[in-house]
Amino acid sequence: MNIRKVVILGGNGKMGRNVGGVFASFGEAEVYLVARKYDDAKLAVEKAAKSLRSSTVTARIVPKTYEDLNEIIPTCDLVFESVAENLFIKQKVYEQVGSFLNETTIIATGTSGLSINKLSRFLPEKLQKNYLGLHFFNPPYQLPFCEIIPCKKTRSELVTEMFDYSTEELKRATIFSKDQPAFVGNRIGFQFLNYLLQKCEEYSNYGGIDYIDAIFSGYTGRGMAPAVTVDFVGLDVHKAIVDNVYANVPTDYVKDTFVVPSFVNELIELGQRGIKDNGGLYKYIEGESFVYDIHQKIYRPLRGYELKNSHEIVCLFRDGLYQEGITKLLMEDSIETNLIIECLIMYSVYAINIAKTVGQNIISADIAMAKGFNWLPPLNIVELFGGKDQFITLAKERLGTELIDAMKIESALKNAKPPQFDYRRFLWAK
Repeated sequence: MNIRKVVILGGNGKMGRNVGGVFASFGEAEVYLVARKYDDAKLAVEKAAKSLRSSTVTARIVPKTYEDLNEIIPTCDLVFESVAENLFIKQKVYEQVGSFLNETTIIATGTSGLSINKLSRFLPEKLQKNYLGLHFFNPPYQLPFCEIIPCKKTRSELVTEMFDYSTEELKRATIFSKDQPAFVGNRIGFQFLNYLLQKCEEYSNYGGIDYIDAIFSGYTGRGMAPAVTVDFVGLDVHKAIVDNVYANVPTDYVKDTFVVPSFVNELIELGQRGIKDNGGLYKYIEGESFVYDIHQKIYRPLRGYELKNSHEIVCLFRDGLYQEGITKLLMEDSIETNLIIECLIMYSVYAINIAKTVGQNIISADIAMAKGFNWLPPLNIVELFGGKDQFITLAKERLGTELIDAMKIESALKNAKPPQFDYRRFLWAK
């Protein structure tokens, strides 16, 4: 696949300019960052330059406005749409660019969860064969993952060629996804995040948000605590993704885990959406960290939680004794260790279920979590929890036989290959 010129619609947004940087650096393409106002496009190029730190690459990125579309689109190889996650806004943009597209131009959307088939219908029918979803994760320099989502009319050869291009040229860990809400990566990742937000509410008498974050620290397989992650993403963005799944996947086996807790809705209504507002689940005042107290509905100083079992497991990890640390986790019987075991099993079985129903195969979930979230992959948890048979036994004990059987986890794991990732790089001794 020879992609030499790329037009980024919505190039003034953070995702648009970052993806433009990927095409310019890894793909060595000439990239046009398109915004409504020239000054916004120019500023986007300047911000991209700071991230790229390469004058050679930056020279390939050019600011443009929508008034230039008639000039740049007919000669480009790929149009990448990265405008606001709103069907009406995307429809208006597609209608605006449709007349400039030729029958060989590839059109891709970077949507994180809107229906690819629904979006494709905003294009002339003759162009729908060249349309597909190309979902990058942000920031794309740190999270080298991409999902390819074809619509019903996407040419099969285009899907194959785009997979090869994403993998070989853009250096992305790439998977295929069906056109389902949130696709593979966000469906798994945000289910787990929302499940833990629900636990914040359930365990609010123990401390709530910072209590759950203290439990799910680095040794549980993620570099950033769950509530801190949601603040980074934005509570409003989190809610949009989770609500979309809840509304559009009525048959999901764990649909109730996609109900956004009331305290999250309250914070959004107050305009406290996370780090972009310096106030979400956490707030930072004069260098000091505060956390939202679910009961008192105020921000309070962080608490220091005495988690003896966690400290002992971290010490084992620090000495390189990972399996011994996990064995200790499984042998302990405390509120904290039981919570960790239950939630990691829920994360794993849900990921396995989505990988086989929304992804191409069971490995899809491991790739998505390792490369898109930098989380411990689900098949590694199966491995660490004693292997397939022992994991199934634990899953039935913790989540119930009915759910595990309904998800057909046992048959999914039966022919699963050994994990392809080294679990040690995801288990932080902290």
